[in-house]
Amino acid sequence: MIKYLLLPYYMNRITIKNDSLIVVSEDGNKKEKIEIKPNDISFDRIILFPFSGYISFKAITFLIENKIFVLFLDRYGNLKSELHPIIYPFRASDIKKNQYLMNDSMKMHLSKEIIKGKIKKQKEFLEGLEENWNIDSFLEKIEQSATKKRVLGIEAGVTKQYWERYKKYINPDYEFRERTGRKKGLSHPKNAKDKFNSLLNFSYSLLAGEITRACYGTGFDVYKGFFHKEEMGFKPFVYDVIEPFRFLSERACLSLSFDKDLLRKGFYKDREGSF
Repeated sequence: MIKYLLLPYYMNRITIKNDSLIVVSEDGNKKEKIEIKPNDISFDRIILFPFSGYISFKAITFLIENKIFVLFLDRYGNLKSELHPIIYPFRASDIKKNQYLMNDSMKMHLSKEIIKGKIKKQKEFLEGLEENWNIDSFLEKIEQSATKKRVLGIEAGVTKQYWERYKKYINPDYEFRERTGRKKGLSHPKNAKDKFNSLLNFSYSLLAGEITRACYGTGFDVYKGFFHKEEMGFKPFVYDVIEPFRFLSERACLSLSFDKDLLRKGFYKDREGSF
């Protein structure tokens, strides 16, 4: 079972003293100090929202040696970077070579499979909510598509239908209207204007972190994708692989939306009015 150490503070200082990991966190008048000895580690992930602070080189070595994965999120819950031990399998070089030499036909096949997998999981999730949704025509169109652009167009239509059905079950106090709307007044996913989009951002970041860890651990190059575009600082392979697993975040967020304490204490707005 994955266990997280969450540090939702503006300032975090992580150092080593007497062979123990020292974590000092501050947020206004709040200050917390945690001392963790190697034999007392009860987590394998740390989540940081670093507005300021630092991690010493000795602390980085401690985290790597103890196989602790660190996620760095911004104030909106978006994944910015990660720190983790890289443990390659024996034949990792062969995995990368095959990944780099993947032809267009294989890329197209994998693109179709991940989108079909995503849609099927969304359907199963909605069925658990007793929501009927016929996706047969979408799956058939994807299979018959000859270009990635066509697949993207079909995915956009499916996504619109999915969120229209999904949002009926969200706690209305979260004021969720749309996930990927670009219309005036609606939220951009990476700059949430409502609490539920903010919650989704946070959950997707955790999921992306886990996928990143799995990719590194098995030897894949996270910067060499087959569906998402390759851009500076972006890990397309991670977001290729993540598609069929997004429903896990969406299911968790739906349950969390009815947590009264989270709704009351778990969100704040920045100067631009984003959560």
